[in-house]
Amino acid sequence: MSRNTVTKDQLDSIKYEDILKLRQAKEKHAIKVEDLEMTLKTADEYLAVMQDFLESVGFSSERIDSFECRRRDGYFPHSYNKGGLEGIAYRDQFSACENTGFENTDSVLERYAQYNLESFAEDAGLDPKNYSEWTEDQLEQWYEYESSDSSENTIEFQVRVMMTSETTAHVDFYVSASDSPYHRESDDKLELEIEFKSSAGMKRKLAAILKSDFVKCLTKNLREAF
Repeated sequence: MSRNTVTKDQLDSIKYEDILKLRQAKEKHAIKVEDLEMTLKTADEYLAVMQDFLESVGFSSERIDSFECRRRDGYFPHSYNKGGLEGIAYRDQFSACENTGFENTDSVLERYAQYNLESFAEDAGLDPKNYSEWTEDQLEQWYEYESSDSSENTIEFQVRVMMTSETTAHVDFYVSASDSPYHRESDDKLELEIEFKSSAGMKRKLAAILKSDFVKCLTKNLREAF
């Protein structure tokens, strides 16, 4: 008898409760297994690889979670979205000092800093062009103004590993200082697609991505993130 053959006794031993639990497990799984030719065991193996990758990038475990991949009221995911995991973390803009290492993001931070400087100077009756001539008290007031304002605004770092089929996934990196605190657009990004035949293959492809200069820069920022 083939090892894949199911006997009558085995069929008789399967209870409705078991079928229900399996169905519920599929419906709640981070990977949309109902759309893929994939067992729950295999899906779990892929999730473990994604978790390890996101932690290697620099996300703490509590900053890693699944994302929506199933249709619900008011939400219609892209047809290629078969689920996965993502990491999201933040830095306050003041501590970043316009020095994240991401060109577009730093340009946004520099623009925000200049705006804040001009706003403070106008309120205080000072000339922003004569910043170097401000008194120690004026500089202290500016520092407090800037730190209070910027600490309420953040830079978002997001990395997502999204299954798109049984053998492909999107691996996307986003950095956003714009539109804080909503971050509805990215200032710098890296979007990749990988192909694999197994969880071991996915692990190798993801490990290679860690060598990217973009990813190394993101990892450096995550050391200061929350």
